[in-house]
Amino acid sequence: MKRVSAAIVVLGLAVLPQAARARAPAESTRMPVSINDSRKPQGFSVVLVLGDLQGGVTQDNVPPAARKALTDMKEFLPYKSYRLLDVQWTLCCAGRGPTPVVSTLRGPDGHDYELTLAASLEPASRLGVRFALRDPAVADHDAGSELIRELQLERERLDAEYQAARKRAQSRFEVGTGKPPEEEKEVQEARMRLANATIKLAEAKQRKSVSRGLTPNHPDRVAAMKSRSIIDTSFTMDVGETVVVGTSRIAGGDKALIALLTAVPRTATAK
Repeated sequence: MKRVSAAIVVLGLAVLPQAARARAPAESTRMPVSINDSRKPQGFSVVLVLGDLQGGVTQDNVPPAARKALTDMKEFLPYKSYRLLDVQWTLCCAGRGPTPVVSTLRGPDGHDYELTLAASLEPASRLGVRFALRDPAVADHDAGSELIRELQLERERLDAEYQAARKRAQSRFEVGTGKPPEEEKEVQEARMRLANATIKLAEAKQRKSVSRGLTPNHPDRVAAMKSRSIIDTSFTMDVGETVVVGTSRIAGGDKALIALLTAVPRTATAK
């Protein structure tokens, strides 16, 4: 899947006006809050829908708040119909510290996606939200693969440099104008660079082999999740607001996953 990251909505075919983009500021300092702070929401409702460029009928079971948000964004979303895939309610997590909540959303054809959601209170009682949706099957298979390929290429380059340095030193040694190859500084330095690259490659392969057993917050797993996320964004929102978090086109076709998030007020009932 093509990775699309958005603060409110980012589409390859549409650009939000400045007013909308302003709702996605750069990372800011989070305010520490008490778990009993009345400003935090009762929880969050996450809705995953399938948008279709070819039209059709939007299902009646799309929650009203999500339906309204999609309607409000119709100038920026090219999709003509929407089908509900999954709805999730979570108590995450404003006022509970920086630890995110990791859960699962059901996508098309019963395919599961991993959701990482974290929230904290910002100035003016707004919520700072981190939202990441990824495909675990793709991420577990490919985690670290790009890094490993880069390290392999780097090792091959350094090995070629080492062999070339040895060849030059050997030529000088044979005509009596130089030291034995392994005593030449140029060769020693090239060998050290090659050894370091070999160690880095081995470590990357080891991290990949154990990635399935890592906890959700382990740095290596977090890096792998970020590299394979289909939606990965941070933004601010108000309690009671529903935002279209982002979209991800499916396999270059006419359909896309669309995620919506509602910060449910304490006076509301979870749906």
